[in-house]
Amino acid sequence: GGPADRAVNFSWLALGYAASGFIGPLLAGFAIDLAGHRTAFLLLALPPAVGTALLFWRRPPMPGGHQAKADASRHSIVDLLRQPQLRAAFLFSGLLATGWDLYTFVIPLYGTGIGLSASTIGIVMSSFALATFVVRLAMPAVSRRLSDWTVVCAALVIAGGTYSLFPLVSQVPFLIALSFLLGIGLGCAQPMIMALLYTSSPPGRQGEVVGVRTTMINASHTFLPLLFGAVGATLGIGTVFLSMSGLLLCGGWLASKRR
Repeated sequence: GGPADRAVNFSWLALGYAASGFIGPLLAGFAIDLAGHRTAFLLLALPPAVGTALLFWRRPPMPGGHQAKADASRHSIVDLLRQPQLRAAFLFSGLLATGWDLYTFVIPLYGTGIGLSASTIGIVMSSFALATFVVRLAMPAVSRRLSDWTVVCAALVIAGGTYSLFPLVSQVPFLIALSFLLGIGLGCAQPMIMALLYTSSPPGRQGEVVGVRTTMINASHTFLPLLFGAVGATLGIGTVFLSMSGLLLCGGWLASKRR
């Protein structure tokens, strides 16, 4: 698509992740409570198996590659990080990914700590995914009315404010409401960040830019559980929520300057 359509196109792509985020916790939670952990793992192994079978049965055609440029060997990741617009997009992409990863890591621990069953935790987490699905359906209309940085700023403020409320809540309806609100905040930003990265990329280097972002997200998957697990074990789970809230709100303040 053209530059004007990229936020919308990434929104449609992100709907797939939102759908899986809704179905996965529900399936896992009820399977654990009704049939045990072994059955839950077996059920979660089925979708990748089905996907693999479909891929071999009807493999979709991939777009052809572009011819390498003569100066491609002189490119480096440092060149990308030197560009202010890209550097800012990488920073906020990493911050939003951190907020997302923390939720998937800490909510099951928090729910278990306050005595919730696996199926109840699954319902709470599914409300987060449902919110990301709903907000991404609305993103085509939002992207026509608001700038990318305005949406990113709003997402960070909403997510930061919501994280600050989690330590005060233990009732399931309120946890569902907060999870839904957090999903609205974090869910609306991802398509905008992807569009910003793509638009800010040097010609012919969009794949490298997406690769850097993917590396950052994988680093977040790797190190955040260690970091926040240590903080939670030492200072309590409330400190983890409040630390993430502070980071996101500071990010919202910085994003407001980008506007």
